[in-house]
Amino acid sequence: MPLACDVLLPLPVPPFRYLVPFDGEPGPVGGRVVVPWQGTYRIGLCVAVYRARADDSLNLRETVGWLDSEPFVLDSGVELLRRLTEATSAPAGVVLASLLATGLRARYRHEVRRMGEGHDWEDVASLDEHELEAQRAQGMIRERAFPAQRTLTHLVATSDDPAAASGKQRLALEELLKGPVESAAQVAAAAGVSASTVRALITKGLAAYREVPAGRVLPGLPAAGERLEVPGLQLPDGDFDLVGGLRFHRLAALLPLLEADLAAGRSPMVLAPEVGWLEEAVSRLANHVPVLMLSGEAKDAEREGFWQAVAEGSPAVITGTYAALLAPVPRPGRLILLEACSPSWKQPAGARLHVPDAAIELARLRELTVVTADAVESPEMRARGAELIRLPAPAQRLHVTDLNGARGWPLDTDLVRVLKQVATRERQGVLLSSRRGFSGALTCKECSSQVECPHCDLPLRYHQADGRLRCHQCGFERTVPPNCPVCTSNSLAPARAAGTQWLAQAVQRLLPDFPVLRLDGDTKDDLGSLYRGEPGLLVATTAVFRRPPLPRADLLAVALFDAHTSMSDFRASETTLRLLRQLPELSLNPRPLTLIQTFQPQHRVLRALLADDQALGETEFVTETCERREAFGYPPYTRMARVELSARDRASVAQAASHVAGSLRELGAQEFELIGPTPAPVARLKGRFLYHLLLRAADPARLRELLGHVPRGSHGARILVDVDPRDVSVLEG
Repeated sequence: MPLACDVLLPLPVPPFRYLVPFDGEPGPVGGRVVVPWQGTYRIGLCVAVYRARADDSLNLRETVGWLDSEPFVLDSGVELLRRLTEATSAPAGVVLASLLATGLRARYRHEVRRMGEGHDWEDVASLDEHELEAQRAQGMIRERAFPAQRTLTHLVATSDDPAAASGKQRLALEELLKGPVESAAQVAAAAGVSASTVRALITKGLAAYREVPAGRVLPGLPAAGERLEVPGLQLPDGDFDLVGGLRFHRLAALLPLLEADLAAGRSPMVLAPEVGWLEEAVSRLANHVPVLMLSGEAKDAEREGFWQAVAEGSPAVITGTYAALLAPVPRPGRLILLEACSPSWKQPAGARLHVPDAAIELARLRELTVVTADAVESPEMRARGAELIRLPAPAQRLHVTDLNGARGWPLDTDLVRVLKQVATRERQGVLLSSRRGFSGALTCKECSSQVECPHCDLPLRYHQADGRLRCHQCGFERTVPPNCPVCTSNSLAPARAAGTQWLAQAVQRLLPDFPVLRLDGDTKDDLGSLYRGEPGLLVATTAVFRRPPLPRADLLAVALFDAHTSMSDFRASETTLRLLRQLPELSLNPRPLTLIQTFQPQHRVLRALLADDQALGETEFVTETCERREAFGYPPYTRMARVELSARDRASVAQAASHVAGSLRELGAQEFELIGPTPAPVARLKGRFLYHLLLRAADPARLRELLGHVPRGSHGARILVDVDPRDVSVLEG
């Protein structure tokens, strides 16, 4: 009985079944396999091999061939893909594309041979496709695929006799006989001759440009950073959460564990959510231990080289973003998640995976120790039940300015005074805003309406420099209207929500001779002067946390604390506390002043931040947060998913949402489990109307059951499912 295999392609489809050729042997499960797909060929991942049914030989197409003799993704990785497909309700191919960023676009040779004696293997590109397809259907050809060797064009010697050349040409030929060289100019420089001398060798036929095998290419490591000073902390052998300190403090505390894994012949894995944070960690770790690094920015050849180096098994610290998660580590050590509470871990598209959850699930499959590290504890950490290790909080001089009754906006008296001191002392400062542009919106003083995007139910952001209004969602822009679109009054003015542009202009008016730079999605000024230690003020969004710290920053100011706590997510308060604890990361100054402007000076985040006993203050904050989440049915005490429906027509999407909700209720969804449907908080984006349903369940199995009844489309509406959404603000019954 023939063999069949299930092949997963990086497309929004389930695994597809193919026959293994009767005279061929299947490659490994977890290996890459070339298969025919819609008139062409694609590389997929084999996720199962089994005996075919009797009728499969008539209905299924055959594989072309495996590219791997050993699993490209280990059994645990294949099982993880299956579990994530089940958990997210996303097509299996989408889950694959969301996690495996290596190997599925590799170059390969595809050859065919006609049946019968005397026929050789031929490259498929040289054959007529229609004739080939006919012969394939009649079973008259055999096919195979194998990885194409990567080559480079280099200059090589075509004669091994130096005496074949004379004078200076002999010097060039002798240099070439040492091995292929990338260019004639390099040969000339190495041999101490002119480029024309090397070209003469080529003219005489003593040298030529040829394709030569390319060696392995690994992703480059960042420049070496400072060495880590290990604090001598006693850490558990099992799972634990590490909080407090600065990023390099936490990394230094974890270094002995990495060294212990390496000494035992194991390769620990360290993952980070952002390329900048990854490179920062690697620049320090590489001073102490062997490191391999992979991020989404690596080129295809570098990714392949990383994968090969990991599979060989020489102990090294495997570091990366999500792209390294499925790396085939033969003898893994512990798994460490840096910045574990960062919102950047949530994938914005594809399967919308929350990478730490996927990483922890993989660790369970491989029975690995898991360590999470961040500036503050989170409810998710506490629910994990691991031991908590706390490092001392970084030194901060904190000052909170109460804006109630304040005269200055967006710079109140306290901030003005400190900014003048920074300028007078020729120091540096950072002024943090929650948004780019000039203002959140243009608002009418008469009727309080705002100028909105015609495609999205969002106000247009005001950019004063060019007098334009822009939508930061769909990109629509227009000039500033002379009158209010609603009441026609001429009372339009910027809303009281200062963006980076407004703040930078206000500071420049206050300090006309002091350098003011911006860093946001619109403007990325050259920060070279600041990194050279020259004085200046940087006005930035949270994008600044992806940059190295400034050497002489005495001031770290938050323009409006309230804008951060009002973000549309029930985690907003925790995210804000984490952000404030991270502020010292922006400066090499050991004790910068942190100044926070707010209309809510008694907010519980600020109470935790200003507590005399910071550890106690944060512990009480997390305890209160956990109690709130449990009382209102938020994760981690429930599992949650958002079902988003969208359509060009408001009535269609409303009807589709009602239909889906009704079907779920008929199938047994309880009142607690199904919330909505309601228009999304932003009811229209890019011309599509949106409705939301929220599903929540006591355990993952029940959530999977509910999601199993959600269709992929209904009444012409597009349906997307997001498990564990990160931007849920209010649950409405």
